[in-house]
Amino acid sequence: MGIEYSIVLEEKEKIDLVIQEIFSVLKSKEMYKDVIMDQKVIVFPYDDFNWNRWCTIENDKGVIYIWTIGNRSVQESKLLEEVCKVIVNLSLQYELEER
Repeated sequence: MGIEYSIVLEEKEKIDLVIQEIFSVLKSKEMYKDVIMDQKVIVFPYDDFNWNRWCTIENDKGVIYIWTIGNRSVQESKLLEEVCKVIVNLSLQYELEER
């Protein structure tokens, strides 16, 4: 079972820029060095045959949608912190909701 989060930006037109910046920042960090961008979706590889990933971040109808497999709570909280830091550094307002 996965855990889902939504990040709603005040300036929805900047969502693709934000996702690209999130990818760039995460890729530069040792903890997330294996992250890839697959057709505008940030994918965190995971060595599990069924899931093949433990998290994705994407633009879902104007909302930053984050899905995780739900068994990596420490990594999830660090990841959410990193994502929110990127948004703040871009001087954007947002709301984070667990779905």
